[in-house]
Amino acid sequence: MPSSQSNSQDEWSHSHGSKNDERCGSRQHACVRFIRSPTAVYSCFRGGVSIVNLSTGRYYRLEEIGFCIWKILARPLTIKEIRVGVIADCAMEPNVADTTIVAFLNSLTEAGLVVAT
Repeated sequence: MPSSQSNSQDEWSHSHGSKNDERCGSRQHACVRFIRSPTAVYSCFRGGVSIVNLSTGRYYRLEEIGFCIWKILARPLTIKEIRVGVIADCAMEPNVADTTIVAFLNSLTEAGLVVAT
């Protein structure tokens, strides 16, 4: 997500805009599963992850909630399954989790770091 994300929970080393196109989170995507892109190479560090999209050469850095969601995306999951993991593993309130997950998945998808299956 862009560094201007609410609560400043995630930092991206690269500024990236959002088209806000509802790719994620809409009812027609209830069965869509999201997973890390095979072109996203990453390395974890204390409290975060550095990611390079090999297709674009762009570098990203995730911390806190972004890092937590990245870890959850190790296997294909629906938004509902991601939500369960975020609430359990990331100490996020359910009412905040929904909008945060959708916005974050949209940003990761736009950046080519996550793919929908």
